[in-house]
Amino acid sequence: MLDKYFELIYNFIKNNRRLIVCIIIILNIIAIGGLFGVGFDDNVELMLPEDKDISRSINFLRDSNLSNKIVISLSLSSADKDKKDLIAAVDQLASNLDSSLFTEIVTGMSEPEMAKNMDFFLEHTPQILTASDLSYIDTQINSQSISKRLGNLYRQILKPGGIFVNKMARSDPLGLKLLALDKLKALSACMGYNINVEDRHFISKDGRHAMIIAKTPVQVTDILGGEKLFSALNKQFEKLPNYISASVISAHSHTLSNKKIMSGDILLTSIITSIAFLTLFLVILKDFRSILIFLIPLSSVILSINLYYLFLGKLSYSVVGLGAVLAGISVDYAIHVYMAVKLGTNDLASVKQVRLPVFA
Repeated sequence: MLDKYFELIYNFIKNNRRLIVCIIIILNIIAIGGLFGVGFDDNVELMLPEDKDISRSINFLRDSNLSNKIVISLSLSSADKDKKDLIAAVDQLASNLDSSLFTEIVTGMSEPEMAKNMDFFLEHTPQILTASDLSYIDTQINSQSISKRLGNLYRQILKPGGIFVNKMARSDPLGLKLLALDKLKALSACMGYNINVEDRHFISKDGRHAMIIAKTPVQVTDILGGEKLFSALNKQFEKLPNYISASVISAHSHTLSNKKIMSGDILLTSIITSIAFLTLFLVILKDFRSILIFLIPLSSVILSINLYYLFLGKLSYSVVGLGAVLAGISVDYAIHVYMAVKLGTNDLASVKQVRLPVFA
């Protein structure tokens, strides 16, 4: 039964060779034209398999408070300029950033805001205390230590500036929150941060560097969105004075770097593979018609891109590149058929001999 239908299909294609070739050419021309209407979404998530653990990791990365933050550092590169010039450059950049890409921009904070943030930190002191901190607190809860601490507070309140410690004395008479302040100071020291808030701006201690923290709606896995984000940043950097240098810290930069490396590897692999196949076909087979074998994966990729977009609607440049590499495997099947027909005496019989390995 299989041989019967296989022979009928083979004879139909052989007897209508010109018609079949014309149909294939027309389909490829239509597919090439369709490429201009295909919408590409280079989100990394499109490349990942549907797995709940992978999805959980991606969602955690996307929803974290750090993944959508961009830190911009501006530095003075000229000794003739001072802090005022640096602050002016910060304000210029912050006011010109695209609001659709940077929804929240922070260049510094006021004293009330700093106090509010510090209050939040101190209110959560129990969450950052260690076992050794709790042991130290236990040693301070006795009549002698408490009496000494309250005596010091009483003398501080009697001083002219005592009104400023009055609130803290009522909320924390034993000074336990000082442990949290010490931890904050140690954290700042070990991370290398040495930032002052001057004129509502984040300025380094030497007055030569400033920081901007921007929030963006662009997901860290969105490659096209990340490219648009950095393109907008670079345009604004070009407008800055020549004595200002800018650098960016963002998770998006790592996404773009990975995409660049991967795209380069795919392109290099495709070029090497194409040259190798063409060389083998012309040198070993010594038949210009064998070049048509090389066109099989190329045609399959062009057609599959249109079909994929038609039914699924989302397509990634990276997936297309990987698919093109995998499609090269189809050359092996074409070579089997080509060699069987070339070495055999009967075309139909030769194709029948390799049909099972090829279809399997």
